[in-house]
Amino acid sequence: MRKLIVILDPAHGADVLGKCSPDGTHKEYRWSRQRVANLKALLMHEGFEVYETTTSQNEPGLTRRKNYANQIRRGQRKFLLSLHNNAKGKDGKWHDASGVAVYTTKGVTKSDRCAKILLDQFSKDFPELRIRKYSVGELDGDFEENFTVLTGSDYMACLIEWLFQDNMADVERLKDAEFNSRLEASLVKAIVGIDNYFSK
Repeated sequence: MRKLIVILDPAHGADVLGKCSPDGTHKEYRWSRQRVANLKALLMHEGFEVYETTTSQNEPGLTRRKNYANQIRRGQRKFLLSLHNNAKGKDGKWHDASGVAVYTTKGVTKSDRCAKILLDQFSKDFPELRIRKYSVGELDGDFEENFTVLTGSDYMACLIEWLFQDNMADVERLKDAEFNSRLEASLVKAIVGIDNYFSK
């Protein structure tokens, strides 16, 4: 078994309104839960112990997600990965914004190193995508917000905003099985890299 424990956090829930493409053909909660299911199997095959913050199709509550992640194997090295799709507007219309962003909490933490490993892997595996970076520096590149699920006291965490669900081209990518498989493979490589880095 690998030393790093992985906690997968799917986006929102079926009962959270507005988390979909303008035409309703793409649902963020459904996309995210499928990625989590596939990733869990891939990561377990690589020797990781893997948990999910929720297996419900509905939203359990952000604080409940955080508290659950905190209590898993306290004191062990843990990494939480939250998988989302971005959106430019809340007007139900299509927009042009595109790309990928990674979020950590504010300030310098071990999560910043995880974000760098993720961003570097995405840059290698998806040269056709815009990797949206906040600033420059050795560990910069991630955006920083104190999203509830990232603020747990007993784990490292990153939230990924993978493409824009109100961009037509991005939605086609989000529906593409091969493209999603590429993402899952890239995430596995990054998580192996995170485990290797912190196991030195």
